[in-house]
Amino acid sequence: MREKMMNCSCAYDKQGARINGRTLKQHLGNQTEHPFGKIDSTAWIVICPSCHASWLKMDDQHSLPFLDADGLMRTTADEAGDADLLDFTGLRFTVAALRSAMALQAREFRTREVEEHGARLPKELSSQQASEFSELVCYWGGGGRVWGKLKAGNGGDPGAVIAAWLNAVTAGKLDDEEAIERGCAIAGLGVSFASKHLRMLQPDRFAVLDDVLCEGFGFALNRKGFAFFLRELRSLQTSLRERFGMDINLATLEAGLFMLVRQNVRARPEAA
Repeated sequence: MREKMMNCSCAYDKQGARINGRTLKQHLGNQTEHPFGKIDSTAWIVICPSCHASWLKMDDQHSLPFLDADGLMRTTADEAGDADLLDFTGLRFTVAALRSAMALQAREFRTREVEEHGARLPKELSSQQASEFSELVCYWGGGGRVWGKLKAGNGGDPGAVIAAWLNAVTAGKLDDEEAIERGCAIAGLGVSFASKHLRMLQPDRFAVLDDVLCEGFGFALNRKGFAFFLRELRSLQTSLRERFGMDINLATLEAGLFMLVRQNVRARPEAA
C-alpha cells in the first residue's frame, strides 16, 4: 500500500495514523500551503494527529476522521483520553468520528437541499412532481446517466411509474423489501438509486445502500441485503439513542457511516 509519510517532530508518525487522500484533498480545497505535499486521492496519507491537528480541523466541533494504527476511526479530539467506541459490522469508530463524518457528508453533498424538497412533497405525488423529485435525487447522487436511463427506459417521462411507486411507499403499503423491489422494477433503477429515492422521500425510515457500502460492509445489493442493512442500521440507531442520547434519523446515520467506510474503500492498495 502506497503511503505518503509526513515529516513530524513527534513519534506519532511512525505509528501509522492515516487518512484517505480524497477526504483530505476535498477538505483542504484550494489551499496549497499545507504540510502534505502532492495528495494522491487514492492513497493513504500518513498523518500526525498532534502536529497536523489544525489542518484536520473542520470547525469548532468537528475534525476529519482518520484511521488509526489500531484500526479504529478517530478524530484528533479523541487522542487526549479514552473515547466511546462503536462497531458497525466490523468497522470500529468513536462517537466523535461519527459526528464529524455526518457533518462532512452534509458539507460535501447538497443533501439538505434535496431533503427539504422531499419534505415539502405532498402525500400523493403527481407525475410531474415525481419526475422533478427523481431528477433532483439522481443528480444529488451523481447519477446524471441514471436519470438519462430512467427517461430512455420509460418513454421519455418516468414520472408516472415513479409516482405510483413512491405513493405506495408513502401510503405504507410496502415493507422494506417490497419498497426496494418495486423501485428496482422501474427501468433504469437499481438498488443504489432506488434506495436514494427512498432515502430522500422518508429519511427517518430509509437509507442509501450503494457500491461503497456494499464493498465496505458486505451487504448484498438486492432486496434481502437492503432489508438486512436497514435492520442493522436501526439497531445502531437505537444504541446511539440509549447510550449517548443521540437522536438522529436513519439516513443521517448512514451518511456518516458512508464517509467513514469510504476511506477504506477508496484508498486502494498499490505497489510502492
